[in-house]
This record gives sequence, C-alpha cells and structure tokens, in this order.
Amino acid sequence: MKNTIKPLFGFILGIVLSILFFIGFISTIPKVEKIDMVYFLISPEHPSPKERINMSYITIMGKNRYLLDFSKLNRTITYLRAESNTNSMDPIFDSGVKLFVFKPKNKDDIKIGDIIGYINPKNRDYTSMHRVVNIKDGFFFMKGDNWEDESTPDKVNFSDIKYVYLGDLW
Repeated sequence: MKNTIKPLFGFILGIVLSILFFIGFISTIPKVEKIDMVYFLISPEHPSPKERINMSYITIMGKNRYLLDFSKLNRTITYLRAESNTNSMDPIFDSGVKLFVFKPKNKDDIKIGDIIGYINPKNRDYTSMHRVVNIKDGFFFMKGDNWEDESTPDKVNFSDIKYVYLGDLW
C-alpha cells in the first residue's frame, strides 16, 4: 500500500504546484483598463439597404463571368469614383472605389439603411455618402458607419439627395 500512496501523493502535489504556478503567472499579466478592439468586432449592427438587384437580373456567362442587366431596374445607373478618404463608411467603401448609383425618383425610393449621396449641409460644395439612420417629418437623417453613436446625424431634405448607392467595384 505504501508503494501506491507515494505516486498518488506525487501526482496530487504536481497538480497543486502547477495550479499555483499558473495563478502566479496570471497575476503578473498587467491589468488592462480599456481594450481597443477591431472595428468589426464591436461595431453596432447597421440596417441593411433595400434590396434592389433581383437574382433574375444576373446571367452567368461562363466561368467567373457574369452579366448584370441594369435595364431591368428601370433606372439610369451612373458610375462614379469615390474621391474623399474620410473613412466614415469603412469598410463598406473607401477612396478609389468605383460606385454604381442612381437618382431616386421620390422619397419612397429611400429606406432606412440605404446609403445615399447628398449635398452636405455643413459644406454645400461637398457631396457626402452616408447611411440613412432615420426618416422623420420628411427629413432624412444620415450618419457614416464609423461615426460614434454620440455624433449628430446630418439632416437632409429630399431635394439635396443626389443619388442612392447600388453597389461598388474595387
């Protein structure tokens, strides 16, 4: 019996010493007051834009080749290049991206979650592209996806809306 107690005692002692070592090691790690995490891990959920591209608009032309028939949208689609690098809409798009947009026919063309180009109320020579976060009393309230929750959204009239974002190419 003495021969079986010694190995058992050694095994238990090893476990206890391992636990004490681990606790000692953990206690040497500095305490972190604030952790800066990657944006997409902590970003709030944003409403999605209205679905405008039906799968029937897309034709598979061959391996890695597709045809998107914009004529089925009954809209004039414009192509433009994002010029400003404000990072307000990262990671959706950034400077240099090629955007497909269309001019809305009326207020009903725009829903919460849509990304629109509008005349910036703070600088009317500048066109901003942000997400519609609210629609109230005939006004559209816009914010970039990377703006903090405390920031005040831009308040925009329909007449100041130039286009609605449809998609992009990098």
